[in-house]
Amino acid sequence: MPVRAHRRPRVAVLCTGNELVAVGEEPGPGKIIETNSLTLSALARDAGAEVMRLGVAPDSIDRIAERLRDARADILLTTGGASVGDHDHARHALERLGGELIFHTVAIRPGKPVLFGTASGGRLVFGLPGNPAAATLGFELFVRLAVRLLSGDPKPERTGARARLRGSLLRAKDLTYFPRGSVRAEGTQLVFAPGGQQSSMQIASWAGANAVAMIPPGEGQIEDGAEIDVLLTGRLA
Repeated sequence: MPVRAHRRPRVAVLCTGNELVAVGEEPGPGKIIETNSLTLSALARDAGAEVMRLGVAPDSIDRIAERLRDARADILLTTGGASVGDHDHARHALERLGGELIFHTVAIRPGKPVLFGTASGGRLVFGLPGNPAAATLGFELFVRLAVRLLSGDPKPERTGARARLRGSLLRAKDLTYFPRGSVRAEGTQLVFAPGGQQSSMQIASWAGANAVAMIPPGEGQIEDGAEIDVLLTGRLA
């Protein structure tokens, strides 16, 4: 009986920003240590991809496009430069690659400035925010799904569930809110406890998290004990 197989998708990871220095280097004034490439590479491997780390590119359209142009990958993944500021060049770099922009910005928190398009050779391009926690969420919601689809997975989505909220959460007006936290079974009921730190800058907010809640846009507070939707990103606690 014939067996159908798929090769592992290749993901190229490029971080952008004049302020970034590699792990192991001493950051000078106005500099920060770059960690997104480590996190996203690990997530991509866990999703089943082969990973190429392209290092750090400065805030230059030409330099970003140059790093990405010859990358032999199915998915080009950048972090930083996906917003709309003076130094946000991901969209223009995509144009230099002969690409087509499909969408730019998504109504989510954290991670609103997500970019998606295609480049020459049928490559998929994802531009994620530079803030580490937001970049990780962007990978979970968008990039991981693409990796699994290219891998031939018939069920590429993360598992969703209903859980009781332990604590309270504020809704985000006009944005779907994805707070990180932990889900555990208590009897026959799943319970979600949000982490205490939800800043998009804090990668530590993912430490110990095995789920994100999916809170629809709105106003006001969701109270303790409410039933909510969660997306499982790891094993139950």
